[in-house]
Amino acid sequence: MASEELQPKESRTSIPVPKAPQQSLDEVPEGGFRAWTVVAGSSATMFCTFGYLTGFGYVLALLDDSSILNMDMALFSQPYEDHLRSDANPPLLSIYQSWYAEHQLSSYTMSDISWIGSVQIFLNFSIGLGGGPLMDRFGTVAFIPASLVYVVSLVLTSLCKEYYQFFLAQAVLGGISLGVLFNIALSIIGHYFVRRQGLAQGIIMAGAALGGVIFPVALNRMLNDIGLSFGWSVRVCALIIFVLLALAAPTMRTRLPPSRSKMDYSLMRRPVYILIAAGGWLLNWGMYVPLFYLPPFSIAAGLDAEMAPYTVAIFNAVSLFGRVMAGTLADGLGRFNVVILNGFLCALMQFVWPATNSPAGVYCVTVFSGLFIGSIVSLQATIVADITPEPKYIGSMMGITMAIWACGGLTGPPIAGAILNINGSYNDPALFAGASLVAGSLMFLAARLMTEKKVLVRM
Repeated sequence: MASEELQPKESRTSIPVPKAPQQSLDEVPEGGFRAWTVVAGSSATMFCTFGYLTGFGYVLALLDDSSILNMDMALFSQPYEDHLRSDANPPLLSIYQSWYAEHQLSSYTMSDISWIGSVQIFLNFSIGLGGGPLMDRFGTVAFIPASLVYVVSLVLTSLCKEYYQFFLAQAVLGGISLGVLFNIALSIIGHYFVRRQGLAQGIIMAGAALGGVIFPVALNRMLNDIGLSFGWSVRVCALIIFVLLALAAPTMRTRLPPSRSKMDYSLMRRPVYILIAAGGWLLNWGMYVPLFYLPPFSIAAGLDAEMAPYTVAIFNAVSLFGRVMAGTLADGLGRFNVVILNGFLCALMQFVWPATNSPAGVYCVTVFSGLFIGSIVSLQATIVADITPEPKYIGSMMGITMAIWACGGLTGPPIAGAILNINGSYNDPALFAGASLVAGSLMFLAARLMTEKKVLVRM
């Protein structure tokens, strides 16, 4: 192919799509001390927010106690059933989920308890409906208050005894403050990077993956190995988060002055945006299914019950490299191209699930799913920035789009659980995830071709 074809081209289609480079490239730093300190602060914020959320995530969220124990138990094998009913850490459950089920909230079903984590994760994404416009109009002024509220929510969680207390402190208060911090950490990068935004975003999302590895392991060690009380274990995490957010706060400064202009909602009526919003919903429908179902699927495929919980840690560790690698590739090959490619590859991994019947196969599916999903997660937000014509709208566009995508992440695993309940086979949820990923990738491909019809062009 001709080398010049790899350079960015102006759209020649009848549908004009303003691109991020129209943000006055000469003024965008694309690096420098201040820009990279913002990346470091955003990465630390992701470590403390999205990374910490995985302490509750990865739950077989839909099934209550009786359905876990009675539904097609042959799939789980006798050692796993013994492990589930023992005082050890159950492979099916997250750290918080398993602790609540065995201690403070032992009288509630697993489905009841899982709503605490589900609502918190949903608010983390959907609060961008207000958090995005807030950043556009007032900058990062909400970062410090949201950080303090988040730490307070953790301290209150450490003191809770009743279900409603956990729900209000951890799910509602924690979820709202997480959403504000999450949205600021994602949106601010568009002020400093355009051409290298993929790399910057990859580093930021790598912080989330690192937190997803460290916090669950640390909580598990403190609660089950060291024997520290639940209250002090959570307060130790709160102290770590407080220190990191205090270090991140001075770095979170926008380059552009706040804009008091109203959001231009006509941007959301463009066909390219509708395709991105719908495609992201479908991608999130499919790519969170492996996170929720890897441990039980691993056992059904022949992996030892004691090793099954570590599939999630492996998934997160691999996704860390996938996020940084995808960001680097995207700056050279184009963010649209890399997201679409990884979407199809991730779908392929889900279609491989039904043919997986050995520990080696489980590890292959885990590693490659983590790699490809990590790549999608790190670059999805940059696509929104690419199709936003002016930087003053990035916060609002990012927040609204994240809220839409959050609905996919919230409903995808429950739908997979309902499919699982029909015949107890993990093949069907995997096929649902794969089909959703294919459909989402096709919508992103349609949006990309609407923007630039030539296939071999960096986009």
